[in-house]
Amino acid sequence: MHNQAMFEWDDLKYFLAVARHGSTVAAAKALSLSQSTVHRRLKELERRLGCRLVLRSPTGYKLTELGEQLVGHAAWVEEAALAFQRGATESRAGLSGPLTITCPEPPGTRLMRSNLLESFGTRIPDLRIHEREAA
Repeated sequence: MHNQAMFEWDDLKYFLAVARHGSTVAAAKALSLSQSTVHRRLKELERRLGCRLVLRSPTGYKLTELGEQLVGHAAWVEEAALAFQRGATESRAGLSGPLTITCPEPPGTRLMRSNLLESFGTRIPDLRIHEREAA
């Protein structure tokens, strides 16, 4: 087993924002967060990785050589996460039309009295739920 630094995936977005915007102030504005949060999370990412990704200069932040090498990988992780989110959203959005539930009267009555169907309808509003008693 090799010793590999563990880090929070979420911290990559702070690294990317600083790389894209050149400062923690501009990155914080783009992320709608405080500058101290961006700075702290970036430093934590570097600490966990055990290497510097950015260097502070009088004109802002500049990527280190390693930061330059890794920024593309971080952007790829960001795109993969966004694609994952889009896929999950689209799968929910694709459900629409009538849904007929058929079951014997006693369980059907309990089901209709519970908030389960209402909750289901709230999560997937394009489905129309119809009840029908089993023959």
